[in-house]
Amino acid sequence: MKVRLRQATLEAAIARRNLTKTALAQRMGMHRTHLSDILAGRTHPGPKTRQRLLDALGGTFDEFFEIVDGRRRPHARLRDLRDICEPVR
Repeated sequence: MKVRLRQATLEAAIARRNLTKTALAQRMGMHRTHLSDILAGRTHPGPKTRQRLLDALGGTFDEFFEIVDGRRRPHARLRDLRDICEPVR
């Protein structure tokens, strides 16, 4: 199980609150480049960072994050197809 950041939703929330990314990073107690890496998808926020983000913006977990299955989708679909199709002889 992985937690994925909803980047577009987060960017919109930052804009609605008239915050700069530097100001948000300061509210969260982190360096602005680390926040930039998170927003660009170069790194993923851990549980403590996710909580600091929620505290700084006042949102809910479901608003800014989604839980995704760790499996790769194309492989899962192929396996599902194999289960429902009869082999060709």
